[in-house]
Amino acid sequence: MRKSKKELLFPNAVSSWGASMGRMNFGTECDLKNGRVYDSTVVLNQGYDEGGAYFGHGKELRVKYSRNIETKELNYVEFYRVGEN
Repeated sequence: MRKSKKELLFPNAVSSWGASMGRMNFGTECDLKNGRVYDSTVVLNQGYDEGGAYFGHGKELRVKYSRNIETKELNYVEFYRVGEN
C-alpha cells in the first residue's frame, strides 16, 4: 500500500518523552536526477505539525520534498521558514 504525503512527511513524532522539536531534513536538491521538487506550506496548530512535531510560532513554515519516481519514497526533504536561510 502506497503511503500518502501526510504519512511520509509527518509521521507520528510523539513519544513517551513528549513531542520532538521539528523534523530532520535529508538529501539535497543537487542529489536529484530526474525528480520533481514540490514546495508546500506546513499547516501548524498551536506550533505543532500534523504528526505532532513542535516547530513553534514565527514566519510561515514550508517544506520542499521529492519522491523517487519508481519507489515513491522520499529522497529529499527540507523544512524551512520563509525569509530565513
